[in-house]
Amino acid sequence: MQSVSNISRYILAFIFLISGFVKAVDPLGLMYKLDEYFSPEVFSLEFLSPISLLISILVIAFELWLAIRLLLGYRNQVTLFMVVGLNFMFGFLTFYSAYFDVVKDCGCFGDFLKMSPWASFGKNIFLMLITILALFKTNDERNKIKFVGTWVILSFFLALMGISLWSLPIIDFRPYRLTADLKEGILIPEDAPENKYETLWYYKINGEEKSYKTHQEPWKIEGAKFVKRETQLIEKGYEPPMSDFVVYDTYGDDVSQDIIQTFNTGVWIIARGEEARDELKEMIEQIDHDYSHWIVITDRPIKEYTLPIFKGRVYFADTTLLKTMIRSQLGFFKLSNGVITRKSHSWEAIIVNALF
Repeated sequence: MQSVSNISRYILAFIFLISGFVKAVDPLGLMYKLDEYFSPEVFSLEFLSPISLLISILVIAFELWLAIRLLLGYRNQVTLFMVVGLNFMFGFLTFYSAYFDVVKDCGCFGDFLKMSPWASFGKNIFLMLITILALFKTNDERNKIKFVGTWVILSFFLALMGISLWSLPIIDFRPYRLTADLKEGILIPEDAPENKYETLWYYKINGEEKSYKTHQEPWKIEGAKFVKRETQLIEKGYEPPMSDFVVYDTYGDDVSQDIIQTFNTGVWIIARGEEARDELKEMIEQIDHDYSHWIVITDRPIKEYTLPIFKGRVYFADTTLLKTMIRSQLGFFKLSNGVITRKSHSWEAIIVNALF
């Protein structure tokens, strides 16, 4: 039974370590997920949004702290009971998300592994069972070496988290990472299969409502009374890997495909919020450069960008997309034939890296 307990403990340690690590290299990702849970559509806890980054850091640090303690076998009993509490909390969140269909991805493994709420809830049930097995024949050993080792290893992960917060994620699991080919991820091939739909017609005949397909022509049936019509997707067509990339021009037209075909070599400026807009204006005022191959994608009204230098090359996108593309409020992509060759979180860094 001791061996079963140890194996269960190592399984828990491995899962928590992976989960904590992928979030530690991108703590803003968890912050955005927490903001989603705090929104009026879910728990209406908007007052916690100002400290969502702090909560994100604490949750990640706690998860890694538990993982390291489990791995080293330090105070197993106390640690496992804390794991039980954490599982209860995550289990409640994932069940709530799944049952009420409010948060589509729990963010348990960041962008490394996407899980549906029900799958994530099943994972929490599995972890709870493994925790119960680990509690059998366990001990509560106190060991100074293991205690110090826990904090030394945790300090390493905290340093990784700090670097990711100061710049950009050290390891990027998102679709818009370095070396990603936006042409492959965004463009839809001409011969790509399209979605196939089927129309169902509902008619009431002799007091009984039935559904019919179009070829059955129910409207020709004597005494049939129309009730409703529904269109159902019967076969999903091709969906590009970066299907969330939806960008609009000044007139509100979707120009996502046109942008990647026209501006696949040059610099994309991702400007999120008013501060990014003002910082971009400051950059233009200080740096004399040929910006003809630069475009701006923002979540602010296009009319706010009155800079003549970008006339006709300012586009609108959803805030969520911009957060996915780059974590900083003002960010830069350098593209070469659609491939991201550089990413930067500030225009000062761009000058240093010779992005121009």
